[in-house]
Amino acid sequence: MRPRHLPAAAVASIAVGAFACGSGGGDSSGSSANALTCSWFDGPNCFKIAIDAAMSCLPSASVVGTLSADGKTCTYSDGHLVTFDPPLTVPLSDSQLSNFTITDNGAACLSWNQPSTGNFTVRTSAGTFNQTTMGAVVSMVCPDGTTWSTSGVEGDVALSQCDGGPNENPGAGPLTSSDSVEVLLGGTGASELTLFSCSTM
Repeated sequence: MRPRHLPAAAVASIAVGAFACGSGGGDSSGSSANALTCSWFDGPNCFKIAIDAAMSCLPSASVVGTLSADGKTCTYSDGHLVTFDPPLTVPLSDSQLSNFTITDNGAACLSWNQPSTGNFTVRTSAGTFNQTTMGAVVSMVCPDGTTWSTSGVEGDVALSQCDGGPNENPGAGPLTSSDSVEVLLGGTGASELTLFSCSTM
């Protein structure tokens, strides 16, 4: 069964990550931050590049995996496996979507760690992308070490006016029902990118 609603907390989680990381240029040592601007939403930024590297190994959006009774795994008949820590329960609260790993027939595909709203790390074969939020300052660290950051309240306010919706902003959010969960990823340039879909049925 397909999930039926997107909790408000999930929308907030996606929207708070409304800043993209550039894929090149600037200081690649990570010792100083480049200024984040609205233009990074539209370009081939490093978040998009990191996710693109996992596209060929993600489960098909049209296939639903089976969530185990203990909520620790979601198993697909084609060999994909999603592992959760902590275990999931459905309906899913947004705070539960903190750690998951997707493998394809035993091979690593994508891992996600989100300790709190606005802070997450995603790992793919392209490397590690990290977003941190401290007050009004949002910082991105690209797989090559390049860092992009807002410059306090002024930069945060300026970027909040960018012409972009939740689907353009890095972040993951669940669609959930009493027996299923589907996790959508924003910031890839796609209207809806399904990372995985699982059901207890």
